[in-house]
Amino acid sequence: MDGESPWGACVREVQEECGIIVSSGRLACMDFRPPREGKLGGIRYLFDCGAFDDEALAEIVIQTEEISEYRIAALHEAIRLLRDPIKRRVRAACAFGGTIYLEDGRPVAGVKMSTAGRKLVP
Repeated sequence: MDGESPWGACVREVQEECGIIVSSGRLACMDFRPPREGKLGGIRYLFDCGAFDDEALAEIVIQTEEISEYRIAALHEAIRLLRDPIKRRVRAACAFGGTIYLEDGRPVAGVKMSTAGRKLVP
């Protein structure tokens, strides 16, 4: 949506696509993707919205126009299911634990990162 903030888009998309209401989160990553033939470039934001309890997960209702199936998976298994650019972004954000800046899913030499946060994977 025009003029929508990245956080607003996150909250809206999660609710629209799976029925979960997100009320808090942490910016985990900003990733610059250069334009490619037939594809727009731009900044991709990744938010860590925390863990959801069984009650919230039981309320999942997927938007069938965009999602054909879903499953709950451990992080290492979920990462294997992602496309390469998203896989790099999620892997880097989880390994860092704070907020990280990436270009095409890769850390940038010379860019200092915020270390506030928690490390999610070793």
